[in-house]
Formats: sequence, structure tokens, C-alpha cells
Amino acid sequence: MPKQKTNKGSCSIHNCNKESTMFRYLTDNAFAKALATGTLQQYLYLQIDQQIYLLLQLSLTDKIKKMTTIIYNKQLKESATLVLEPNNFKKMLEESNSDLIGFFDEISNQFKLELGLYLAACGAFCKTINTLSNDGISVTNKTVYNNKKKIAAQHPSKVKKYFIKNKDLLCVYNIDDYHNIHEKRRPDDTNLSGATHLATSMCKKIEQYRPVPVIFNGISVHNLVNIDASIICEQLINKYQGLFDLSYSQCKIQWASTKQSKSFKFDCIDQLTIHCYNDAIAKRKEEKKIKETILIGIKEQPLYSMQDYLEILNIILKYDKKTNYLKNHIAPVIADWPGQLFIGRAITHLNKDNSKAQIPSKVILFVPILGPLHVSLNSREQVIQVSLKNYFIVYLDYVKNLLKSQDHGE
Repeated sequence: MPKQKTNKGSCSIHNCNKESTMFRYLTDNAFAKALATGTLQQYLYLQIDQQIYLLLQLSLTDKIKKMTTIIYNKQLKESATLVLEPNNFKKMLEESNSDLIGFFDEISNQFKLELGLYLAACGAFCKTINTLSNDGISVTNKTVYNNKKKIAAQHPSKVKKYFIKNKDLLCVYNIDDYHNIHEKRRPDDTNLSGATHLATSMCKKIEQYRPVPVIFNGISVHNLVNIDASIICEQLINKYQGLFDLSYSQCKIQWASTKQSKSFKFDCIDQLTIHCYNDAIAKRKEEKKIKETILIGIKEQPLYSMQDYLEILNIILKYDKKTNYLKNHIAPVIADWPGQLFIGRAITHLNKDNSKAQIPSKVILFVPILGPLHVSLNSREQVIQVSLKNYFIVYLDYVKNLLKSQDHGE
């Protein structure tokens, strides 16, 4: 005969009116664990070998729904007065539904953890976090450290599930170099800057768009020559000749002769705007949200070479090896000008028969895209760099001539 069930209740927790057969004895081991984690703070009257209801873990959403239902019934159906005193409000909820026992403590503990994580991210010292923990405001620094390790350990599984879930949708990637602009920039004997560079890769799914194959009807999305000099020359000669080959002085003479210079009136404040996405945001409001965007990986390194970009692309390809979510479809990569250059260079090396570079074959799936922000930003940056270079050349010539004149004068 099967063993007769002995733990039939009732529950030893005060005000617990559960009608269930799911009861368990509070063993020595369970009591010690609950005491260590602080679970017994609200139930210090419990003793070992007492029977308690096996509480199924409810989500925060479920508990909030229960709370709002109780408040609705109290005020609208029972016409009860509004309870404003916190302790009485807590008591009223817990007496109405035992699932809400410890609910506010749970929220308080979660807030303490979130505050500790925020302080650590802001660079607060360990002593600062521990001091706040002693005052009951935050968790300890050790708890913050363990939680960060837990988040980092669970993240690869989260990314894997994201790709499996969205394998039938087009995904767009972003690779960029982030660094702390508030770090000290004063050079010393070994370093020019103390800023830490973090190469970051992110992904966002595009709803209602199917993946695009990298080869369709035997034609690749890539130009196998990569940069076709003949096409560039043809466009420059037939379309842009007489526009880009004129110096600023020649253009200025033309403007003066046709009186075009009078119509050149620019808003100085507007010229400081790098790029404005307002029109695009109005039309693509949902797509511009960071919702459904996931961080694939982050690595402490700069993005100064083709090898740097290959290491970040390999982080994406590692997930593809586990899930096969790319399936020979293109992976558009939003990146700045160096990203266009080095990813394009890697694809060119891959297409070369005599290339000595070790390039993963699936790099052919990545299609670098330069957005309007980077076009505007990089073009202005280039103008400033060229202007500064010319300024220093003129300045050095001026200093040389000045020194020569002083030497001759002496």
C-alpha cells in the first residue's frame, strides 16, 4: 500500500485560510535556510516540524492584480473608508488575502537591490554601499556583487532565447565603441588617456520583415570587387565633373558674378545640429524605441583595426553556431565609418583567393550600413581634421619665418 499522507494541515501561518492539500513540514534544513535569507522575518513565531502551506510563487503582476481587486471591493462594493496609514493598509491587504503576506517586504527588498546595483554602476565605493545597508536603505556590496555575477551568467542564455524566438524576423545589429568621456585625458609616461574603451554589439528585431538571403537567384548582395574603381570614375566624370573639382576660390568668384552669395543665409544655431531624426521618428515611432533591443556582448577593447571588428563579429557568430538563426541571411550592421571600412575590408579579403588573412566564412553575411547621423558626423569631423591640419601647417610656416627673421635681425 502507498504511504499515507501525514501532512494534511492546517497551516501554522497566522491568518492562512488556504483550502489545499499542499502542506509541508518545516524541516531543520528549511528553517535554517529561511532564517539565513530573511524569509522568516515576518514569521518568527514558526517552529520546526510545524506544517505550512506550500506557497506557489506568484508573479509581481499577479500580486498587484490581487491588491487592486481588494481595494476595489473594499471601496466600491463594501463602501469602506480609504486606509491611508501604511501599517494598517498592509494589515488590511494581508488579512484579505494571505498571498499578499510579505508583499511589501518583497518590494522593499527589490528596491534595495536595485538601489545597490545603481550605486555600484555610478562608481560608489564599497564602504558607501555597506553604510547604506547598515541603515536599511540598500543591500550589502557583497549582495550587489553576487547579483551582478548572476545577471552576467544568465545573459548568454537570454540572448540565445532571443535569437531562437526571432529567427524568422529580420534583425539589425549595431557595433560601436563606447568609452567614459569623464575619464582623465592627461597623458603620462605610458598612456595618452585613462578612458576605457568598450566594444559593444546590440541587436534589434524588425517586426513584420522577413530575413533577406545573402545570395538570391545566384547573385550575392555584395559587390565581389567591393570598391569598383571603374564605376566611381564613371560617376565622377559624367555626373560630378565641374562640381567637386572646383576650389573654394573659384566657387567664390562664380557666386560673386551671379550674386548667389547674397542668398547664402544660414542659421548659426541650426548649423550646430549634427543630425535631426524628428521626421523619421514621427513616421517610425515604434521602430525607434529601444524595446525588443538586446545587448549581445560587450568587450573591453578599442575598434581601431579589422581584427578588432572581427573579434566583435565573432561574438555574434558564436550564437549563430549554437542556434543557426542566421541561416545564410544577411545581418545588417549599423556602424560608423571605421566600421564600414574594416568590415568591408574583411569581406574583400574573404573573396580574395590569395588572401593571407584568417577571416571566418560567415563574415560574408554582414552588410555594413552607414546611417545619416554618422554621414553628417563623420563629414564634419573630417572637415575639422583637415582644417586643423592646414592650420598647423600654416602656423608652423609662420613660426619658422618668424624665427628666421629674428636670426637675421640679430
